[in-house]
Amino acid sequence: MDPEKEVEKAVDRFPFVMVLSSTVLKGSVFVMINAPLLLVWLERKAVTSLSSLIKDEILRLWITAVQSAGNFVTFSAFLVMSLVVGTFLTPLERLFTFITVLAASKLKALLGRRTAHLQFFSSAEMAASDYAQFLSWLFTEPSYKAHWEWELFNFYNFWSIFTNISIFALLVILILGGTLSPIELIGGAIFVTMTLAFALFHSSLMGKVHKLYKQKFLSSKAHSKFPPLSGDRQPLLQTQPIPAGSERCNDK
Repeated sequence: MDPEKEVEKAVDRFPFVMVLSSTVLKGSVFVMINAPLLLVWLERKAVTSLSSLIKDEILRLWITAVQSAGNFVTFSAFLVMSLVVGTFLTPLERLFTFITVLAASKLKALLGRRTAHLQFFSSAEMAASDYAQFLSWLFTEPSYKAHWEWELFNFYNFWSIFTNISIFALLVILILGGTLSPIELIGGAIFVTMTLAFALFHSSLMGKVHKLYKQKFLSSKAHSKFPPLSGDRQPLLQTQPIPAGSERCNDK
């Protein structure tokens, strides 16, 4: 077998695996943790503490499901629900990411030079006039495509975790209200802040990776083969072509 062809086949299959696993991941977290809390909130159940909420409502629900339906049926139903819920949760996650990244970008502008190195990425980049052409060019560069898609995969996963954690925190506040202790509130705030920090870090990393390969695309001869569609919006990440001779580009 040709190792290069095997790598190309793996790269071709990765987008499907990435989308499927990312969708199941965000859906599974919601189904496992947030769905039971949502039922508790809708039923207006009286819960006195956070430990009771986790032990008596979340854990007991899944233990009862396994005992009554069996491991195989419960796990199969869980996977199907995770895929369905993850699919419907994706638009909310993208909107949540866009709003948060927009707020972070505004804050970055206010802070000035100290945060000038940060370059946040969001799904709004898809509105760029040459985004479709850029994706077409990536298919001619398997190694670039694999790196770009890997960072995008991590970007989506960390934002889905932050979205689920935020929903969890909101539901806990709605259910328990003023019964939460100061330690629980502080601990929850720290945990949410940490997940937000990781999400913003990967947004910044994805922004830099996207900008890097966008520059390679703009400076390559392939750029002339993929002219921007008329009437489309300009890219949100402003990039300039890399000067000729400054680095080697693979022109295909």
